[in-house]
Amino acid sequence: MKTENKVIRDIKKIMSTEPDYWDFKENSERSHIHKLIKYPATMVPLMQSKLIELFIEHDKEIQLLLDPFMGSGTTIVEANSKGLNTIGIDINPFAYLITEVKLKLIDIDTLEEKTECLIKRITENEEINFNFWFYKVEKWFKPDIICELSLIKKSILEEKDVNYRRIMWIAFARTIQYSSNDRESTFKLHAKPKEDIEVFEVDVRSYFFKTAREIIGLFREYYDGFFCRDSSTNLYCGNSIEVLKKVVPDESVDIISTSPPYGDNATTVTYGQYSMLQLRWIPVEDIGIEINEGLLMNFSSLDRCSLGGTKYTKEDINRSEILQRSRVLNDIYLKLIASDEKKARKVVSFYIDYEQTLIELFRVIKWNKYLVFTVGNRKVDDEIVSLDQVTIELCKHLCGKCVYQFERNILNKRMPNKVSKLKNNKPVSSMKKETILIFIKSK
Repeated sequence: MKTENKVIRDIKKIMSTEPDYWDFKENSERSHIHKLIKYPATMVPLMQSKLIELFIEHDKEIQLLLDPFMGSGTTIVEANSKGLNTIGIDINPFAYLITEVKLKLIDIDTLEEKTECLIKRITENEEINFNFWFYKVEKWFKPDIICELSLIKKSILEEKDVNYRRIMWIAFARTIQYSSNDRESTFKLHAKPKEDIEVFEVDVRSYFFKTAREIIGLFREYYDGFFCRDSSTNLYCGNSIEVLKKVVPDESVDIISTSPPYGDNATTVTYGQYSMLQLRWIPVEDIGIEINEGLLMNFSSLDRCSLGGTKYTKEDINRSEILQRSRVLNDIYLKLIASDEKKARKVVSFYIDYEQTLIELFRVIKWNKYLVFTVGNRKVDDEIVSLDQVTIELCKHLCGKCVYQFERNILNKRMPNKVSKLKNNKPVSSMKKETILIFIKSK
């Protein structure tokens, strides 16, 4: 029996005895390093762990896993814990920093020592002679909070080892999330009402101290039972299409497991806006990568550089011939263009970029090996855009055979309850289910 058939058999067996197994109702809490920091629409660690486990149980040749949309590294961490080598890619420098911190081996005792030294520096340096500034910083942080954050930033910069500084920046990023004037009801940057900001009080320093010490405990738990020191990890920050072309050879990957964006970031999950305040405070050079200045030009630029950020013309769409390769996409395009050409083009623009990524994924995956996509079907103008079915249709032209698919309820994926609005100002509910698609690259 082929590996994919054994995996399908096992999935069906699980669901026959426990139909809602993949919802992970009883195991919604994140553990160890997965609790490092909040990040939008993260994968469910136990789900990724189980899926990877099923494949490596039946195919001992699997050694290398790729996640081209790694986000905060959930799948990469789980693959590492199973002893796999990994490649992770994300366009968001903040996502790269989080994943880099999770997968970089450090000495816990040294981290604890350096953390206590940092806390002592902050405590003893009661005053500094500058406040950190960026455009509109006063909109997003109260004056006293800017002073406290500036003091913490200055004190972190005095740590000489960048590997430990990066961990401190994560504690700092959590403090930024906690102390900003941004609302928590959406991933888009949206300031709280003026009256709420006026009464908003935060003990910035105490929160940072508590968070920095908590992170030490997360690393201890992670290293004690999950982290595999013998596995290699290569992480890249950039456009997935470009990175794959540059660094991943043909037919070199054994399994791809990922959750692609559900649509263009600006109207689905604004990962970029969510990350921008942190990226304003954290020194870019400490992230350890070269960053295109255009990515951080303004609060929306990172999302505009992501898949679907380029708005293709009708002529571009016709030349791409993508609507001929996907009947489902063609149908939604025709429905939307009748009332809103701009919105119709926006939807298809995402899929043109998405298809280019799929082309690269099927180039790098070995023949008869596996691709696992966790996807969600968004709504545009109250019309469902079936990412699952479009993916199946596009992959079919790339020697991708969908051998199985199943649904799960989204119970603990951190997403806003409401997303974009219709023309009548009625909000569109965010998705409640996602689909897992299993492909093999088959001649």
